[in-house]
Amino acid sequence: MGGGLSGFLRRGPTPDLRRNPRILPPSGRQVSPRPSTPAGLDDFPLDGREALHHPRSRHPLRRTQPQIASLCPGQRNPGAHHDRRLPDRDGHSLLPHRKIQEAPLMARKKLKVLALLDNPEQLPRGHDFAEELKTPEWLPEKEIFNALRRLGHELRLLALHNDLDLLFEELREFQPDVVFNLMEEYEGDSTKVANVMSLLEMLHVPYTGAPPLGLRLAKDKALAKVIMEQHSVPTPPYQLLERGKSPKRRSGLEFPIVIKPRYDDASYSIAQASVVADDAAFEDRVRFVHEKAKQDALAEQFITGRELYVSVLGTARLRVFPFREVKFGKLQDSDSHPIASYSVKWDAHYRRRWGVKYHFADLEQDLIDRISDSCREAYRALHLRGYARLDLRLDDNNNFYVLEANPNPHLARQEDFALSAERAGVKWNPLIQSILNDAVNQPTGD
Repeated sequence: MGGGLSGFLRRGPTPDLRRNPRILPPSGRQVSPRPSTPAGLDDFPLDGREALHHPRSRHPLRRTQPQIASLCPGQRNPGAHHDRRLPDRDGHSLLPHRKIQEAPLMARKKLKVLALLDNPEQLPRGHDFAEELKTPEWLPEKEIFNALRRLGHELRLLALHNDLDLLFEELREFQPDVVFNLMEEYEGDSTKVANVMSLLEMLHVPYTGAPPLGLRLAKDKALAKVIMEQHSVPTPPYQLLERGKSPKRRSGLEFPIVIKPRYDDASYSIAQASVVADDAAFEDRVRFVHEKAKQDALAEQFITGRELYVSVLGTARLRVFPFREVKFGKLQDSDSHPIASYSVKWDAHYRRRWGVKYHFADLEQDLIDRISDSCREAYRALHLRGYARLDLRLDDNNNFYVLEANPNPHLARQEDFALSAERAGVKWNPLIQSILNDAVNQPTGD
Protein backbone atom coordinates (compact mmCIF):
# COMPACT_ATOMS: atom_id res chain seq x y z
CA MET A 1 0.00 0.00 0.00
CA GLY A 2 3.03 2.21 -0.08
CA GLY A 3 2.29 3.82 3.28
CA GLY A 4 -0.94 5.21 1.91
CA LEU A 5 -3.02 4.49 5.00
CA SER A 6 -0.51 5.77 7.54
CA GLY A 7 0.12 8.86 5.44
CA PHE A 8 -3.58 9.38 5.08
CA LEU A 9 -4.10 9.26 8.82
CA ARG A 10 -1.18 11.65 9.46
CA ARG A 11 -2.15 14.36 6.99
CA GLY A 12 -4.65 17.07 7.79
CA PRO A 13 -7.18 17.27 10.64
CA THR A 14 -7.93 13.99 12.38
CA PRO A 15 -11.44 12.78 11.46
CA ASP A 16 -13.79 11.45 14.10
CA LEU A 17 -13.82 7.92 12.75
CA ARG A 18 -16.10 6.47 15.43
CA ARG A 19 -18.99 8.89 14.98
CA ASN A 20 -18.65 10.47 11.57
CA PRO A 21 -17.92 8.45 8.43
CA ARG A 22 -17.06 11.63 6.52
CA ILE A 23 -13.38 12.24 5.81
CA LEU A 24 -12.19 15.79 6.32
CA PRO A 25 -10.04 17.41 3.59
CA PRO A 26 -6.35 17.91 4.42
CA SER A 27 -5.18 21.38 5.22
CA GLY A 28 -2.88 23.16 2.76
CA ARG A 29 -3.37 20.65 -0.05
CA GLN A 30 -4.66 21.72 -3.45
CA VAL A 31 -7.33 19.42 -4.82
CA SER A 32 -8.69 20.01 -8.30
CA PRO A 33 -12.47 20.11 -8.71
CA ARG A 34 -14.06 16.94 -10.02
CA PRO A 35 -17.35 16.45 -11.85
CA SER A 36 -20.10 15.27 -9.53
CA THR A 37 -21.97 13.46 -12.30
CA PRO A 38 -20.12 11.32 -14.87
CA ALA A 39 -20.69 11.91 -18.53
CA GLY A 40 -22.41 9.39 -20.74
CA LEU A 41 -25.33 8.61 -18.43
CA ASP A 42 -28.42 8.87 -20.53
CA ASP A 43 -31.66 6.93 -20.57
CA PHE A 44 -31.81 4.07 -23.02
CA PRO A 45 -34.31 1.31 -23.95
CA LEU A 46 -33.85 -1.97 -22.11
CA ASP A 47 -36.83 -4.08 -23.20
CA GLY A 48 -36.32 -7.12 -25.38
CA ARG A 49 -32.59 -7.24 -24.79
CA GLU A 50 -30.74 -10.54 -24.47
CA ALA A 51 -29.28 -11.33 -21.07
CA LEU A 52 -25.82 -9.79 -20.69
CA HIS A 53 -22.79 -11.83 -19.76
CA HIS A 54 -19.74 -9.61 -20.10
CA PRO A 55 -16.78 -9.99 -17.73
CA ARG A 56 -15.21 -6.56 -17.96
CA SER A 57 -11.63 -6.79 -16.74
CA ARG A 58 -10.42 -10.03 -15.24
CA HIS A 59 -6.89 -11.45 -15.26
CA PRO A 60 -7.25 -14.86 -13.57
CA LEU A 61 -3.93 -16.24 -14.74
CA ARG A 62 -1.90 -13.40 -13.19
CA ARG A 63 -3.32 -13.65 -9.71
CA THR A 64 -1.40 -14.64 -6.65
CA GLN A 65 -3.43 -16.52 -4.06
CA PRO A 66 -2.93 -16.86 -0.31
CA GLN A 67 -1.70 -20.19 0.93
CA ILE A 68 -4.04 -21.69 3.50
CA ALA A 69 -3.57 -24.94 5.37
CA SER A 70 -5.05 -28.08 3.84
CA LEU A 71 -8.72 -28.71 4.60
CA CYS A 72 -9.92 -32.24 5.16
CA PRO A 73 -13.69 -32.66 4.83
CA GLY A 74 -15.09 -34.68 7.65
CA GLN A 75 -18.30 -36.67 7.97
CA ARG A 76 -21.32 -34.48 8.53
CA ASN A 77 -24.15 -35.62 10.79
CA PRO A 78 -27.33 -34.12 9.29
CA GLY A 79 -29.18 -34.52 12.55
CA ALA A 80 -26.55 -32.89 14.74
CA HIS A 81 -27.10 -29.44 16.21
CA HIS A 82 -24.42 -26.92 15.27
CA ASP A 83 -23.94 -23.81 17.36
CA ARG A 84 -23.89 -20.80 15.03
CA ARG A 85 -20.73 -19.38 16.59
CA LEU A 86 -17.25 -19.73 15.17
CA PRO A 87 -14.16 -19.89 17.42
CA ASP A 88 -11.54 -17.22 16.93
CA ARG A 89 -7.83 -17.82 17.33
CA ASP A 90 -8.05 -17.40 21.14
CA GLY A 91 -10.90 -19.86 21.48
CA HIS A 92 -13.63 -17.28 22.09
CA SER A 93 -17.00 -17.50 20.35
CA LEU A 94 -17.78 -14.98 17.64
CA LEU A 95 -21.27 -14.29 16.40
CA PRO A 96 -21.29 -14.72 12.61
CA HIS A 97 -24.02 -12.15 12.09
CA ARG A 98 -24.92 -8.85 13.79
CA LYS A 99 -28.58 -8.01 13.46
CA ILE A 100 -29.61 -4.45 12.81
CA GLN A 101 -32.88 -2.73 12.14
CA GLU A 102 -33.82 -3.23 8.51
CA ALA A 103 -33.99 -0.06 6.42
CA PRO A 104 -37.13 0.87 4.47
CA LEU A 105 -37.07 0.01 0.79
CA MET A 106 -36.90 3.62 -0.37
CA ALA A 107 -34.89 6.22 1.53
CA ARG A 108 -35.87 9.89 1.33
CA LYS A 109 -32.42 11.34 1.92
CA LYS A 110 -30.26 12.31 -1.03
CA LEU A 111 -26.92 10.55 -0.64
CA LYS A 112 -23.42 11.26 -1.87
CA VAL A 113 -22.45 8.00 -3.56
CA LEU A 114 -18.94 7.04 -4.65
CA ALA A 115 -19.08 4.18 -7.17
CA LEU A 116 -15.88 2.17 -6.79
CA LEU A 117 -14.78 0.20 -9.86
CA ASP A 118 -11.78 -1.83 -10.98
CA ASN A 119 -9.81 -1.39 -14.19
CA PRO A 120 -6.88 -3.23 -15.86
CA GLU A 121 -4.79 -0.04 -15.59
CA GLN A 122 -4.94 2.89 -13.22
CA LEU A 123 -7.10 5.80 -14.36
CA PRO A 124 -6.83 9.30 -12.87
CA ARG A 125 -9.43 10.82 -10.62
CA GLY A 126 -12.01 12.76 -12.55
CA HIS A 127 -12.03 10.35 -15.49
CA ASP A 128 -15.57 10.73 -16.90
CA PHE A 129 -15.87 7.21 -18.40
CA ALA A 130 -17.81 8.59 -21.39
CA GLU A 131 -16.13 6.26 -23.86
CA GLU A 132 -16.29 3.20 -21.61
CA LEU A 133 -20.01 3.69 -20.96
CA LYS A 134 -20.70 3.47 -24.71
CA THR A 135 -19.49 -0.15 -24.82
CA PRO A 136 -21.59 -3.29 -24.13
CA GLU A 137 -19.15 -4.43 -21.44
CA TRP A 138 -20.03 -1.38 -19.34
CA LEU A 139 -23.80 -1.55 -19.79
CA PRO A 140 -24.42 -3.10 -16.32
CA GLU A 141 -22.48 -0.25 -14.66
CA LYS A 142 -24.35 2.28 -16.79
CA GLU A 143 -27.66 0.83 -15.63
CA ILE A 144 -26.61 1.17 -11.99
CA PHE A 145 -25.37 4.75 -12.48
CA ASN A 146 -28.60 5.73 -14.23
CA ALA A 147 -30.62 4.25 -11.36
CA LEU A 148 -28.61 6.21 -8.80
CA ARG A 149 -29.13 9.39 -10.79
CA ARG A 150 -32.89 8.81 -11.13
CA LEU A 151 -33.10 8.20 -7.40
CA GLY A 152 -31.70 11.71 -6.87
CA HIS A 153 -28.29 10.79 -5.46
CA GLU A 154 -25.06 12.68 -6.15
CA LEU A 155 -22.65 10.34 -7.91
CA ARG A 156 -18.92 10.15 -8.52
CA LEU A 157 -16.93 7.34 -10.12
CA LEU A 158 -13.47 6.08 -9.22
CA ALA A 159 -11.66 3.15 -10.84
CA LEU A 160 -8.82 1.51 -8.90
CA HIS A 161 -6.07 -0.72 -10.15
CA ASN A 162 -3.09 -0.27 -7.79
CA ASP A 163 -3.17 3.25 -6.31
CA LEU A 164 -4.97 3.55 -2.98
CA ASP A 165 -3.90 7.18 -2.58
CA LEU A 166 -6.56 8.05 -5.16
CA LEU A 167 -9.19 6.47 -2.94
CA PHE A 168 -7.99 8.42 0.10
CA GLU A 169 -8.03 11.68 -1.86
CA GLU A 170 -11.55 11.02 -3.15
CA LEU A 171 -12.81 10.23 0.35
CA ARG A 172 -11.34 13.47 1.68
CA GLU A 173 -12.69 15.70 -1.05
CA PHE A 174 -16.07 14.14 -1.83
CA GLN A 175 -16.84 12.80 1.69
CA PRO A 176 -19.35 10.23 0.43
CA ASP A 177 -22.22 8.95 2.52
CA VAL A 178 -21.71 5.49 1.01
CA VAL A 179 -19.44 3.64 -1.41
CA PHE A 180 -21.16 1.49 -4.02
CA ASN A 181 -18.73 -1.41 -4.36
CA LEU A 182 -18.50 -2.65 -7.95
CA MET A 183 -14.93 -3.91 -7.68
CA GLU A 184 -14.16 -7.45 -8.86
CA GLU A 185 -10.40 -7.29 -8.33
CA TYR A 186 -7.51 -5.12 -7.17
CA GLU A 187 -4.13 -5.43 -8.92
CA GLY A 188 -5.66 -8.26 -10.98
CA ASP A 189 -6.44 -10.29 -7.84
CA SER A 190 -10.05 -10.92 -6.82
CA THR A 191 -9.07 -11.83 -3.25
CA LYS A 192 -7.67 -8.31 -2.65
CA VAL A 193 -11.08 -6.63 -2.90
CA ALA A 194 -11.59 -7.68 0.70
CA ASN A 195 -8.50 -5.65 1.63
CA VAL A 196 -9.97 -2.50 0.06
CA MET A 197 -13.21 -3.05 1.97
CA SER A 198 -11.15 -3.48 5.16
CA LEU A 199 -9.75 0.03 4.64
CA LEU A 200 -13.27 1.39 4.37
CA GLU A 201 -14.19 -0.53 7.53
CA MET A 202 -11.32 1.05 9.46
CA LEU A 203 -12.36 4.50 8.24
CA HIS A 204 -16.03 3.77 9.07
CA VAL A 205 -17.11 4.57 5.51
CA PRO A 206 -20.29 2.61 4.64
CA TYR A 207 -20.16 0.46 1.51
CA THR A 208 -22.53 -1.86 -0.30
CA GLY A 209 -22.39 -5.64 -0.29
CA ALA A 210 -20.38 -8.19 1.62
CA PRO A 211 -17.87 -7.30 4.37
CA PRO A 212 -14.21 -8.39 4.19
CA LEU A 213 -14.81 -11.60 6.16
CA GLY A 214 -17.72 -12.61 3.94
CA LEU A 215 -15.70 -11.92 0.80
CA ARG A 216 -12.80 -14.03 2.03
CA LEU A 217 -14.91 -16.97 3.21
CA ALA A 218 -17.02 -17.16 0.07
CA LYS A 219 -14.07 -16.70 -2.30
CA ASP A 220 -12.32 -19.68 -0.70
CA LYS A 221 -14.53 -22.48 -2.02
CA ALA A 222 -12.86 -25.15 0.11
CA LEU A 223 -13.21 -23.21 3.36
CA ALA A 224 -16.80 -22.26 2.45
CA LYS A 225 -17.64 -25.95 2.11
CA VAL A 226 -16.21 -26.71 5.54
CA ILE A 227 -18.35 -23.96 7.07
CA MET A 228 -21.48 -25.06 5.22
CA GLU A 229 -20.97 -28.62 6.45
CA GLN A 230 -20.66 -27.34 10.02
CA HIS A 231 -24.02 -25.61 9.58
CA SER A 232 -25.75 -28.65 8.06
CA VAL A 233 -26.00 -27.04 4.63
CA PRO A 234 -25.83 -29.88 2.07
CA THR A 235 -22.88 -29.61 -0.33
CA PRO A 236 -21.37 -32.25 -2.66
CA PRO A 237 -18.45 -34.42 -1.46
CA TYR A 238 -15.13 -32.83 -2.33
CA GLN A 239 -11.35 -32.90 -2.04
CA LEU A 240 -8.82 -30.07 -1.83
CA LEU A 241 -5.65 -30.65 -3.86
CA GLU A 242 -2.95 -28.14 -3.00
CA ARG A 243 -0.25 -26.99 -5.40
CA GLY A 244 3.00 -28.86 -4.99
CA LYS A 245 1.29 -31.95 -3.62
CA SER A 246 0.02 -35.18 -5.14
CA PRO A 247 -2.88 -34.86 -7.61
CA LYS A 248 -4.24 -38.28 -6.60
CA ARG A 249 -7.96 -38.73 -5.98
CA ARG A 250 -8.91 -39.76 -2.46
CA SER A 251 -10.87 -42.95 -1.94
CA GLY A 252 -14.59 -42.42 -1.61
CA LEU A 253 -14.81 -39.49 -4.02
CA GLU A 254 -16.84 -40.98 -6.85
CA PHE A 255 -16.87 -40.15 -10.55
CA PRO A 256 -17.92 -38.07 -12.39
CA ILE A 257 -16.01 -35.24 -10.70
CA VAL A 258 -15.74 -31.51 -11.44
CA ILE A 259 -12.27 -29.95 -11.08
CA LYS A 260 -12.29 -26.19 -10.42
CA PRO A 261 -9.93 -23.53 -9.03
CA ARG A 262 -10.13 -22.96 -5.31
CA TYR A 263 -10.53 -19.18 -5.47
CA ASP A 264 -11.77 -18.07 -8.90
CA ASP A 265 -15.37 -17.09 -9.46
CA ALA A 266 -17.48 -16.45 -12.60
CA SER A 267 -16.47 -19.92 -13.92
CA TYR A 268 -12.93 -18.86 -14.83
CA SER A 269 -10.82 -21.90 -15.82
CA ILE A 270 -13.98 -24.05 -15.94
CA ALA A 271 -14.96 -25.85 -19.16
CA GLN A 272 -16.75 -29.06 -20.09
CA ALA A 273 -13.29 -30.66 -19.83
CA SER A 274 -13.45 -29.87 -16.10
CA VAL A 275 -15.82 -32.85 -15.68
CA VAL A 276 -13.69 -36.00 -15.52
CA ALA A 277 -14.62 -39.67 -15.42
CA ASP A 278 -11.34 -41.51 -14.65
CA ASP A 279 -8.17 -41.06 -12.62
CA ALA A 280 -5.96 -40.14 -15.55
CA ALA A 281 -8.27 -37.28 -16.58
CA PHE A 282 -8.61 -36.31 -12.90
CA GLU A 283 -4.86 -35.86 -12.45
CA ASP A 284 -4.44 -34.07 -15.77
CA ARG A 285 -7.14 -31.52 -14.90
CA VAL A 286 -5.75 -30.96 -11.39
CA ARG A 287 -2.34 -30.22 -12.93
CA PHE A 288 -4.00 -27.87 -15.41
CA VAL A 289 -5.54 -25.83 -12.55
CA HIS A 290 -2.26 -25.83 -10.63
CA GLU A 291 -0.21 -24.66 -13.62
CA LYS A 292 -2.61 -22.40 -15.53
CA ALA A 293 -4.71 -20.87 -12.77
CA LYS A 294 -1.72 -21.03 -10.38
CA GLN A 295 -3.78 -22.02 -7.37
CA ASP A 296 -5.09 -25.03 -5.47
CA ALA A 297 -7.67 -27.25 -7.14
CA LEU A 298 -11.02 -28.26 -5.68
CA ALA A 299 -12.45 -31.60 -6.81
CA GLU A 300 -16.21 -31.86 -6.33
CA GLN A 301 -18.46 -34.80 -7.03
CA PHE A 302 -20.71 -33.98 -9.98
CA ILE A 303 -24.43 -33.93 -9.15
CA THR A 304 -26.54 -35.03 -12.09
CA GLY A 305 -29.69 -32.94 -12.35
CA ARG A 306 -30.82 -29.32 -12.53
CA GLU A 307 -28.74 -26.19 -11.79
CA LEU A 308 -30.46 -23.45 -9.76
CA TYR A 309 -29.51 -19.89 -8.79
CA VAL A 310 -30.94 -18.45 -5.58
CA SER A 311 -30.75 -14.67 -5.00
CA VAL A 312 -30.80 -13.33 -1.42
CA LEU A 313 -31.22 -9.69 -0.39
CA GLY A 314 -30.66 -8.09 3.02
CA THR A 315 -28.77 -8.42 6.26
CA ALA A 316 -31.03 -8.39 9.32
CA ARG A 317 -34.04 -9.91 7.60
CA LEU A 318 -33.21 -11.91 4.51
CA ARG A 319 -35.42 -11.99 1.46
CA VAL A 320 -35.09 -14.95 -0.90
CA PHE A 321 -36.25 -14.20 -4.44
CA PRO A 322 -37.75 -16.66 -6.95
CA PHE A 323 -35.20 -19.18 -8.18
CA ARG A 324 -33.63 -19.09 -11.63
CA GLU A 325 -32.55 -22.18 -13.55
CA VAL A 326 -30.25 -22.80 -16.52
CA LYS A 327 -31.47 -25.15 -19.25
CA PHE A 328 -28.49 -26.65 -21.07
CA GLY A 329 -30.33 -27.30 -24.35
CA LYS A 330 -28.33 -29.38 -26.84
CA LEU A 331 -25.47 -29.67 -24.34
CA GLN A 332 -27.73 -31.96 -22.35
CA ASP A 333 -28.19 -34.15 -25.45
CA SER A 334 -24.52 -34.30 -26.45
CA ASP A 335 -22.94 -34.49 -22.99
CA SER A 336 -24.36 -36.33 -20.02
CA HIS A 337 -22.61 -33.95 -17.60
CA PRO A 338 -23.21 -30.34 -18.72
CA ILE A 339 -22.03 -27.60 -16.36
CA ALA A 340 -22.18 -23.80 -16.22
CA SER A 341 -18.78 -23.35 -17.82
CA TYR A 342 -17.12 -20.04 -18.67
CA SER A 343 -18.59 -20.22 -22.17
CA VAL A 344 -22.09 -20.92 -20.86
CA LYS A 345 -21.93 -17.91 -18.55
CA TRP A 346 -20.14 -15.35 -20.70
CA ASP A 347 -20.40 -16.27 -24.40
CA ALA A 348 -23.75 -15.30 -25.95
CA HIS A 349 -22.83 -16.93 -29.28
CA TYR A 350 -22.05 -20.20 -27.49
CA ARG A 351 -25.41 -20.11 -25.69
CA ARG A 352 -27.31 -19.49 -28.91
CA ARG A 353 -25.39 -22.26 -30.69
CA TRP A 354 -26.22 -24.83 -28.04
CA GLY A 355 -29.67 -23.53 -27.05
CA VAL A 356 -28.70 -22.67 -23.48
CA LYS A 357 -31.38 -20.56 -21.78
CA TYR A 358 -32.17 -19.18 -18.35
CA HIS A 359 -35.68 -19.16 -16.90
CA PHE A 360 -37.55 -19.29 -13.59
CA ALA A 361 -37.55 -22.70 -11.90
CA ASP A 362 -40.82 -24.56 -11.43
CA LEU A 363 -40.65 -26.34 -8.05
CA GLU A 364 -43.04 -27.53 -5.35
CA GLN A 365 -43.49 -25.06 -2.50
CA ASP A 366 -42.16 -27.47 0.13
CA LEU A 367 -38.93 -27.85 -1.83
CA ILE A 368 -38.70 -24.08 -2.33
CA ASP A 369 -39.02 -23.58 1.42
CA ARG A 370 -36.33 -26.13 2.25
CA ILE A 371 -33.91 -24.69 -0.29
CA SER A 372 -34.62 -21.15 0.95
CA ASP A 373 -33.92 -22.13 4.55
CA SER A 374 -30.58 -23.72 3.63
CA CYS A 375 -29.59 -20.70 1.54
CA ARG A 376 -30.37 -18.35 4.44
CA GLU A 377 -28.25 -20.57 6.72
CA ALA A 378 -25.33 -20.56 4.28
CA TYR A 379 -25.65 -16.78 3.76
CA ARG A 380 -25.36 -16.09 7.48
CA ALA A 381 -22.73 -18.75 8.15
CA LEU A 382 -20.49 -17.19 5.49
CA HIS A 383 -20.99 -13.68 6.92
CA LEU A 384 -22.60 -12.35 3.76
CA ARG A 385 -24.39 -9.03 3.70
CA GLY A 386 -26.39 -6.84 1.36
CA TYR A 387 -26.97 -9.23 -1.53
CA ALA A 388 -25.62 -12.53 -2.82
CA ARG A 389 -26.42 -15.43 -5.13
CA LEU A 390 -26.06 -19.11 -4.25
CA ASP A 391 -25.55 -21.80 -6.90
CA LEU A 392 -27.13 -25.21 -6.33
CA ARG A 393 -27.66 -28.58 -7.96
CA LEU A 394 -30.92 -30.53 -7.62
CA ASP A 395 -30.88 -34.27 -8.35
CA ASP A 396 -33.72 -36.42 -9.67
CA ASN A 397 -34.82 -37.28 -6.11
CA ASN A 398 -35.15 -33.59 -5.13
CA ASN A 399 -32.00 -33.70 -3.02
CA PHE A 400 -30.31 -30.32 -3.31
CA TYR A 401 -26.67 -29.33 -2.82
CA VAL A 402 -25.20 -25.84 -2.43
CA LEU A 403 -22.18 -25.58 -4.72
CA GLU A 404 -20.97 -22.11 -3.73
CA ALA A 405 -22.00 -18.62 -2.65
CA ASN A 406 -21.32 -15.51 -4.72
CA PRO A 407 -21.12 -12.25 -2.74
CA ASN A 408 -21.89 -9.06 -4.68
CA PRO A 409 -23.13 -10.95 -7.77
CA HIS A 410 -23.40 -9.38 -11.22
CA LEU A 411 -25.96 -6.54 -11.16
CA ALA A 412 -27.69 -5.83 -14.47
CA ARG A 413 -31.34 -5.39 -15.32
CA GLN A 414 -31.42 -8.53 -17.48
CA GLU A 415 -29.29 -10.70 -15.19
CA ASP A 416 -30.52 -13.35 -12.78
CA PHE A 417 -30.43 -11.29 -9.56
CA ALA A 418 -32.42 -8.33 -10.88
CA LEU A 419 -34.85 -10.56 -12.79
CA SER A 420 -35.54 -12.59 -9.64
CA ALA A 421 -36.06 -9.41 -7.64
CA GLU A 422 -38.48 -8.06 -10.24
CA ARG A 423 -40.46 -11.31 -10.21
CA ALA A 424 -40.84 -10.76 -6.45
CA GLY A 425 -42.09 -7.19 -7.03
CA VAL A 426 -38.83 -5.29 -6.46
CA LYS A 427 -38.12 -3.28 -9.58
CA TRP A 428 -34.69 -2.03 -10.65
CA ASN A 429 -34.54 1.43 -9.04
CA PRO A 430 -35.98 0.24 -5.69
CA LEU A 431 -33.55 -2.68 -5.76
CA ILE A 432 -30.55 -0.36 -6.09
CA GLN A 433 -31.97 1.87 -3.35
CA SER A 434 -32.50 -1.12 -1.07
CA ILE A 435 -28.84 -2.15 -1.50
CA LEU A 436 -27.82 1.42 -0.60
CA ASN A 437 -30.11 1.48 2.43
CA ASP A 438 -28.64 -1.76 3.73
CA ALA A 439 -25.16 -0.25 3.51
CA VAL A 440 -25.85 3.09 5.21
CA ASN A 441 -27.75 1.39 8.05
CA GLN A 442 -24.88 -0.89 9.02
CA PRO A 443 -23.18 -0.08 12.35
CA THR A 444 -20.05 2.06 11.95
CA GLY A 445 -18.69 1.36 15.41
CA ASP A 446 -19.51 -0.29 18.72
